[in-house]
This record gives sequence, C-alpha cells and structure tokens, in this order.
Amino acid sequence: MIIVLGIIAIAISICWTIYRETGKKEEKAVNYIIAAVMCSIISGLIIFGAMGTSYQTYLDMRADYDAAVTQYRGAVDMYADYAVLDLNRVAKSFTDFQYQGYQEHMSTSIMALRDQIVSYNRMFVKKRLMDKNILFDWLVIGPDEDMKIINIIEEGR
Repeated sequence: MIIVLGIIAIAISICWTIYRETGKKEEKAVNYIIAAVMCSIISGLIIFGAMGTSYQTYLDMRADYDAAVTQYRGAVDMYADYAVLDLNRVAKSFTDFQYQGYQEHMSTSIMALRDQIVSYNRMFVKKRLMDKNILFDWLVIGPDEDMKIINIIEEGR
C-alpha cells in the first residue's frame, strides 16, 4: 500500500510541475484546471486498480473457501470462528487413485490442499487486519462473515 501512496505522491508532483511550468502567467487558472483533472484521473486509476486487485484476491479466497468446504464437507467441522479440516477424513475421500501410484497421488493431492489452505489463511488474516485499519477499510474488500480460518488437523501424528 505504501507503493500506491508513493505513486499518488509522484502523480501529484507531476501535476504540480505541469501546473507551474506550462502556459503563460495569464493562463494559470487553465493550467490549474488541467493539472487538477490529470491528478484526479491518475489517482482514480490507481485507486481503481487497487480495488480491482483487492476484489480479485477476495474472489480467489471465496473460491478456495467454498471449494475446500464443499468438496471436503465430510472432513470439515464448522465452528463459530473457525473451521477444522481433518486430513485423515480427506484421505478417505480421494477414491480416484486406487491403483497405480496411489500413495504418490494421495500425497500430492493432500500437499496441494494444504498449500491452498495455508495461502487462504494468510490472505484471510491480512484482509481482516487491513479491513480494520481506518486508512484502508474503504479500499480493501474483506472476507465475508461466513468465511472462517481453516485449521488443519491430522490425528495420529
């Protein structure tokens, strides 16, 4: 976000330079309007880009959450503040790799699921923290109320 603020500061300085250096002294009002319009357009594009990126990560999080909870419904226990995914029950749900390379495919599938959940949890925490910040709450599209942290457990280890 500091990068976005830096880009906005650069845009403002460019617009200020345009205002000061272009045209004749009699046309300062016109220069001021041109500089203000350019600064508004540049700042708007930056804010629109930041909000678009935030919305894209929200959609990715929503898809990851819905996929994990729906696909592994029998292995997910939902609580008020978090969800628990039991990897032993997930392993039982993988039935399409029964013959050749079963263990290898099982291990790969579980590691991919684990990595996806870790990525989801990291983004979830970041968005919740940014959503609570007074400077960024209007810019960040936070997770929905029904979305929760997903804890991974594996009994027997």
